[in-house]
Amino acid sequence: MKKSLFFAAVVAALALVSCAKEPTLEVATSYKGEEVSYEGTTLSLTVTSEHGAWTAVSDSDWVTVDPTTGEGAKAVRLIVAKNESTSARKAVVTITVKDLRQTVTINQGGHPSLNVTTTYAGEEVSYEGASIAATVTSENGSWSASTDSDWVTVSPTAGAGATSVTITVAANAAKAARSAVVTFTCADITKTVTVAQAAHPNDLIDDVTFKGGNTISWSVNGEGQYYTGIALKSSIEGYDAMMNENMPLTIIQICSGMMAGDVKTVTCPETVSYTDKACAWYFGFFGGDAIKAGETYTIFALPKAVADDNDKENYDKIVTLDFKAE
Repeated sequence: MKKSLFFAAVVAALALVSCAKEPTLEVATSYKGEEVSYEGTTLSLTVTSEHGAWTAVSDSDWVTVDPTTGEGAKAVRLIVAKNESTSARKAVVTITVKDLRQTVTINQGGHPSLNVTTTYAGEEVSYEGASIAATVTSENGSWSASTDSDWVTVSPTAGAGATSVTITVAANAAKAARSAVVTFTCADITKTVTVAQAAHPNDLIDDVTFKGGNTISWSVNGEGQYYTGIALKSSIEGYDAMMNENMPLTIIQICSGMMAGDVKTVTCPETVSYTDKACAWYFGFFGGDAIKAGETYTIFALPKAVADDNDKENYDKIVTLDFKAE
């Protein structure tokens, strides 16, 4: 009898074991292992298990799993922290239920880097203008460049990796020194180069004034007699247009009068007046254009004797001053 009962118990136990269902595990996500941003992100999973609870563990502290356990179908977040290193990295999240296991491998890009090298150390460059060479190097991202002043330009203005860059400084026509800032940016990193430029040493053309309207005025402080006038800078290619045997008669919009150290008033066309060596130039006569705010004009002064004698060898005595009408 006892043997029969024992045999029945064994059979019942085996039956229970054979009837127990095997667990299942399914992990669904749209993430396919592509490199995520260094800035960090959150990835979404759906973990589904039957006949057993699942657990999820990350092998790296920069990936947080929420929640870390569950049963049935659960939405799971993988929170990827910002990568402060320039090196890419990888983490593995392992999800298990009993003997079943699935993994999600997360790849994250490195933090961008930016470096600007130049031999220019912030010293004052010549008022005549200059070119400053620099090398811009970025990693894990592209860079861009901008300036806060239109008299400084950068070429190229964008790139990636190691790039040779030229910072071009225009001539300074003002008697005041000036500075500008060139800013290089890569992602959340910025580097700056501050450019300082000397004042123009011009002591011949002075007191340039534009108060709106169609009048620009200036003074010529030289001894002796000078021709002086003005032209839109963009209409002059260099100053070759001035250097001809008819100088200055063929120059468009140039006063044909002269400044004399021993004369208080010089007679010019009715739209131009000289008083005590000051010249006011009115644009718009003879069909000329009005003064354009934001445009740069070139004021010049040349000794009368040089012009009258067509002394081209001494044309380097011409003094010019660029003035932006603002």
